[in-house]
Amino acid sequence: MLLRLFAAACAGAVLALAFEPLALAWLMPLSIAALALLLAGLTGPRRARRGYAVAATYGTTFMVALLPWLSVVTPAWPALALLEGLLIGVVGAGTAAVNDRRWWPVAFAFLWVSLEALRGSWPLGGFPWGRLAFGVVDTPAAALLPWVGAAGTGFALALLGGVLAWAVLGVRERPLPVLATVAATLLLVGAGWWVPLDPAARVVAGEPVEVAAVQGNTPGIGLAAMAERRRV
Repeated sequence: MLLRLFAAACAGAVLALAFEPLALAWLMPLSIAALALLLAGLTGPRRARRGYAVAATYGTTFMVALLPWLSVVTPAWPALALLEGLLIGVVGAGTAAVNDRRWWPVAFAFLWVSLEALRGSWPLGGFPWGRLAFGVVDTPAAALLPWVGAAGTGFALALLGGVLAWAVLGVRERPLPVLATVAATLLLVGAGWWVPLDPAARVVAGEPVEVAAVQGNTPGIGLAAMAERRRV
């Protein structure tokens, strides 16, 4: 179990590399697949409890590696990272509880995106930093966002990770169905790229594009910046 927890911690740190400032987005499905693989291998009557420990370790390492920038707001950011990581542990408990079912990768993706939604609204109004959809800028997966939003895009990415883990476990026994499922999932993740909202409006390399952006300001610094929520 200690080796499994160590592997989960390493995989969580790798997920942080998929976000800014490094933005190595291709690491995202590999990291998620590593977590899913660790959860899929759990057996026994206490597998849900062990699954929670694995995913909580993964989530805490991910958040600790992702959130050091919060030190400019509060020195208590490691406590926030720990809380967020403990919430992610629920994904592991639920996935481990059903990892003997054929549809467990779907359950894994559903649990992941549900916990993202929970983190975005609780506690204290939520802290959605680290949602999978936030790390897909300038990738084919970003084209899903206009169609299904951050939740749907996150579900597709988590499903890809789950399916990759499932493929590792079953490719020897059923190579053709497994490879076909992986290919179909990849097509799902990139579906927005292949079927754009408006084919005529796709940007051509070299053509200028007008972009408008609004950066909201805050009424104070440090924690005072969050003191007037409506203004922010």
